[in-house]
Amino acid sequence: MFMFMKDYMCLVLVFTWFATTTNGATTISPAGRSYSSSVTINNKLYVFGGDPFGVIGTSQTLYLDISLIGTSNPWYLLTNIPARVSAANAVFDGNKTVFLIDHSIVYDYDISINQWHQTGANGIIPISRTQATAVIDNNGKIWYFGGSNATTNIYFNDINYFNTITYSWSLGSTVNAPTARFDMVSIFLSNGLILYIGGVDANLNYIDMAQIPIYDTIKGSWSSMNASGDIIQGRELFTAVLAPDGNIIIYGGQNIKNSPIPVMANLNTNTSPYKWTSESLSPHAPQYITGHVAALNGSHMIIALGAISKNGTFDLSQNNAFVNNLNYDIYALNLQTNVWSVNSSTAVTPTSTTTPYIIGAIVGIIISVVVVIVCVLGFIIYRRYEKRKKDKEIILIPGSRNDEIIQKPGSRDEAIPTPGSDALRQI
Repeated sequence: MFMFMKDYMCLVLVFTWFATTTNGATTISPAGRSYSSSVTINNKLYVFGGDPFGVIGTSQTLYLDISLIGTSNPWYLLTNIPARVSAANAVFDGNKTVFLIDHSIVYDYDISINQWHQTGANGIIPISRTQATAVIDNNGKIWYFGGSNATTNIYFNDINYFNTITYSWSLGSTVNAPTARFDMVSIFLSNGLILYIGGVDANLNYIDMAQIPIYDTIKGSWSSMNASGDIIQGRELFTAVLAPDGNIIIYGGQNIKNSPIPVMANLNTNTSPYKWTSESLSPHAPQYITGHVAALNGSHMIIALGAISKNGTFDLSQNNAFVNNLNYDIYALNLQTNVWSVNSSTAVTPTSTTTPYIIGAIVGIIISVVVVIVCVLGFIIYRRYEKRKKDKEIILIPGSRNDEIIQKPGSRDEAIPTPGSDALRQI
């Protein structure tokens, strides 16, 4: 029984190790991309989908280990999303689940086991769309606003919420709702208000950055505020992060063909009305960047991916507008000292759009398979060795029953039963 348990545990450990290895993260050098969505969890910037090398949508899940910025490669590849996604929306529930909304389909991702699942959402499901925006409130409701449907050329101004407890959709208030828009950003404040900044309207005009629609998630009502301060040029494909002091920092984006002015600005939400302040850029800052992701980590703002241009021009009428300007560097701004640092990377130029994504995973799987084969062979050799050792420790008495044995001296039982005795005879 003891031998059986030992063998069983050996097999369990082998296959547990194999599952853990193939289910874990693999270091990669990711291809540049735009239109990704992201969340920050425990010193990691998770990135979902996007458009790598001009290809619409990818199923990749990546994360940037912020603590490893400055090393040769802080990027890791995780389990693929069940679908190729682009311009989707991701939020984190504060526990262990990331919710990703793409074309109004909701996926959940368990970061503890690196596993994706398409939810069976019910209720009043929103019309399919992309380029919307989403935030999660303190009660586990994801507020999903605006967006566009390129197939039908419809633009949306409805606000919907997805309950992460019941996995059901509901419609929010439409009274005094702002005009339809897409490619804006949203920020959830601790007082339950959601601020919607920038973007493009249904007439494809850039929205005035001073006109800020506000949705009260507690009262379920719309209002608006006309921010004061510096003039901030309208934009899309920019990022916004909420600093601990209540200030919203926006960065980058695009306006028609050029990078909007200023590149970086600060919205103070502690005053009424809110106040915009243009921020100057210190050395090493990304001067012209769009379609990137951003995260706040302690006293640092991290910027990665997207497209970057030295002259501030992005001609979207050209198919290679982003492809030829993809960003591979990681930028970090110390908000206390206003000092930028940059982690430079080499551009990945694959022979196909999938090659660089799977090389790391293939190498990891090959290594895992080799180690498992070695463990299994070692297990078989061990069993044979134990069997031979046991065979040498017993002497069968010719003409006797198989259960009449004489143990060799030095074995576990030093007594030597005599032929015909009852010491080892089974009747």
